Amino acid sequence: MRIIAGLARGMPLVVPRGSVTRPTSDRVREAIFSSLGDRVVGASVVDLFAGTGALGLEAASRGARSVTFVEQNRAALQSLEKNVAEFVRRGGIEPVVVREDVFRYLRAASSCWPTRRTARWPSNYSPPVCRRTGWCWNRPNANRWWSRRRGR
Repeated sequence: MRIIAGLARGMPLVVPRGSVTRPTSDRVREAIFSSLGDRVVGASVVDLFAGTGALGLEAASRGARSVTFVEQNRAALQSLEKNVAEFVRRGGIEPVVVREDVFRYLRAASSCWPTRRTARWPSNYSPPVCRRTGWCWNRPNANRWWSRRRGR
């Protein structure tokens, strides 16, 4: 596993042993970021269920303005913190690492987000976490969750 492009291109990523995380493969990340194109440059990114931080670090390497990682698992956090430290050492931005349950983090963060009826969940990509939570966290489900939180 490595960063594919940008400032930290070729940087190897530390991955925890066992099945603690399922890091997004190089091929999948390349497809995601090819489809996003220049929209990553200057963006604020939140990497939910961050694991190794592969998606967020790839975004930062490609020019994201800020990155926040949300991860609860201790083994994954150790790998994530090592990867972030190496990324910063290579001259990248300093991301924020939050040790928190993703759903608790989203509930707290949602109190700061717009309350207008037209507010929608920001464009996002987050890998499915069906096995871990029993519920796939993807854009359609995120929009339904966001709508319920906003009382629609």
